[in-house]
Amino acid sequence: MSSIKQVQDLERQLAQTRKQLHDLRSAAKGDVSSQSPSARNLKHPFHSEGSPRSRSRPVIKQDLSRVRSSLPKVGAGLFKPLYPYNVQVSTHSIPESGLPALPPKHIADQILGQYFGSFHKTLPILHWPYFVDQYENVYREGTLQSVSRIWSALFFAVLGCGTLQRVRQDGHYYLDVSKNLTEAWDEDLSLDHVRCALLRSIILVENNCKSAGWICLGTAVHMAQDIGLHWETGSWPSAEEEMRRRLWWSIYTCDRLLSLELGRRPLINDADCETRLPTPLDDRQIPFSGPWTPQLSSEPASPLVVVFSVVDAVSRVLGELKKPSLSAATLQSCDSVFTDCIASFPARHQIRINEYLHPYELAPLIYLQNARLMLHRHNLTPLCPASERTAAIDRCCVVGQDTVQLLARCMQNAPASSPASPTSPFTQDTWESRLKSAATTFLSTHLWRCTLLFSFRGDYNAALVCARASAAIGDARPVNTACGRYMDFFLRRLVAKIQQGEGAYLENDEEMMIYVSGDLQGSIETTWVWQNADDDARIKASPQSPFNKEPGYGAQSLGSTTRREGFIEWSGWEGVLETLSRLAQEHSSQVRRSSSHESFTPRVEGNAVHLVPSNDPQHPQIIPLSSSRISIANII
Repeated sequence: MSSIKQVQDLERQLAQTRKQLHDLRSAAKGDVSSQSPSARNLKHPFHSEGSPRSRSRPVIKQDLSRVRSSLPKVGAGLFKPLYPYNVQVSTHSIPESGLPALPPKHIADQILGQYFGSFHKTLPILHWPYFVDQYENVYREGTLQSVSRIWSALFFAVLGCGTLQRVRQDGHYYLDVSKNLTEAWDEDLSLDHVRCALLRSIILVENNCKSAGWICLGTAVHMAQDIGLHWETGSWPSAEEEMRRRLWWSIYTCDRLLSLELGRRPLINDADCETRLPTPLDDRQIPFSGPWTPQLSSEPASPLVVVFSVVDAVSRVLGELKKPSLSAATLQSCDSVFTDCIASFPARHQIRINEYLHPYELAPLIYLQNARLMLHRHNLTPLCPASERTAAIDRCCVVGQDTVQLLARCMQNAPASSPASPTSPFTQDTWESRLKSAATTFLSTHLWRCTLLFSFRGDYNAALVCARASAAIGDARPVNTACGRYMDFFLRRLVAKIQQGEGAYLENDEEMMIYVSGDLQGSIETTWVWQNADDDARIKASPQSPFNKEPGYGAQSLGSTTRREGFIEWSGWEGVLETLSRLAQEHSSQVRRSSSHESFTPRVEGNAVHLVPSNDPQHPQIIPLSSSRISIANII
């Protein structure tokens, strides 16, 4: 049976490769209608016909050039011509007295290199060669006087994103400069206005200001819709048409991922979108001016292929997560969507292989893993019977094992051909430094959820792998510190429950179920801890809350000071790793003592660990999780 399945898998991969080759050849010939069904579905994941929606457009034979010339003047104050026919798009420069200082060139070069390696590959909202040309011209002149105000705002927003993975404290400064250079009430918008809003949203989310980032993302969505990025309208130069598509789908991607992360409804309605997917080619193959036709390339597949496949899968599942609980049929259907998504990945992005994976390639894979985990974690709700809640934890741990496999690949020694991470020259190039440099908020919170579930289930070795990755990230992401603090508290409660002999009944303990559900309690649609809460449970605002800023409150505290009230002391990631190591040792010793010197394979089911003898798999010996008391003195 295994050989037959391998043959079937190979045939499916071969068919997909042929289909992708056919699509690229068709694109090179300009044949839009021959796109693959998967590509059409990706544009509109919930469109029943599975093909791009397109408005019927009238065919006008009369010459309307004179009308187009006079209509903007006649309609001034009543309506705006569509972009780019709005000739009043703001291009004015900054007064010399208000010019911000340019950072030193060598520092700006490093920051832009970091941005290119960490963000541009998966969210290519800039035409990179053209942006770099403008950047070099600015530094040759030594001033921003010759460029528009909005380009200056975009430049500092890019710098702000580029500092997110660096041990620098100037990211907030670049964010403030970008914000101050943007006209709050600007009526004449351009692509750069949309780019600025999107980059500021990313900066806020990565600094653990998710609500502010969500609001800023809404601004980017509205700006994009204002200039018609969500429709295939107008006649554009080839490169600008491609960049419009890339910008729109980058916004769409952020909308879907943040909606999943926060448990909120997406801002973009698929019924209001007809924009085609961008071409998965490198910027260097797209000339900024002149005609351009996609050409076949021998280079590896673009990360955009993986990103858009994941976003397609996430979009299909988001609607299901609005239900109170998920049936077995729904879970199976969604799992098949994820399976098809993984099957469409290029070979090196397949999950269950042992080839080295650079942490910069993790992002789309973690997006997928997070969506899979969120799907099965949904049934932790008390609306589900106890058996379904237990099964939800088991399925989450199965998903988590795939994450452990990805981490193991990133922890390997990098081959000589692997690109070095753009870290500080004083930082040794290790798997820890590479992971820290590539870390994102989404990676940090996903590792935290996996560690929680593994610890709850008693798979401490898998929990250790995730916790080591989180410890390597450290304070590079503000949310990671909050994850560590929560994890430290959870482990203390877990040890106390085991010490009290309740380790075998954790699924029946609503307190522990709430703790392991984590940020499910932070969404109004999924929480159950705050239902019918007394007034005494309400948290009073602290004087140190970000809503009560004192004069001179520095933006360097962005994200790190949110919700200071209620913070508890914790032992750092070193303490978390130590606790998990002791738990793993005690659990292994318990298994060895219970096995009577016989070789068993532990398997968790329900409230017990099934020890399956290697020579008799049909008769498992059942050992309760709490059959021997674990000494708190040995663990903490």
